[in-house]
Amino acid sequence: MAGSFDEERIENYFKHKGFELVERSWAPFTSGGYGEKDTRNYQVIYRDRERRLHRAQVKTSLWSRVYLSNIEIVEPIPALSVETEIAQLQRDLTSLENS
Repeated sequence: MAGSFDEERIENYFKHKGFELVERSWAPFTSGGYGEKDTRNYQVIYRDRERRLHRAQVKTSLWSRVYLSNIEIVEPIPALSVETEIAQLQRDLTSLENS
């Protein structure tokens, strides 16, 4: 039962931050998961607002918030050339003007 509350708590955390939760899995034996009563640990993969893909450990419980640790970027944003970025911005502007 606690796991279903965890799922909602974790999803709401990432949604509130403007991130996309891609994957969540229970990870009871991750570092920092020992010795704390009623705390559960998860491994998550998520995308931030800039669309970078991250992997992190999440710790939560019924009575606590969501805490992230060991965050690593596993897929950075590809660098765009200045010309490509200008062209993309011009397309976005045209699209906004036409809507």
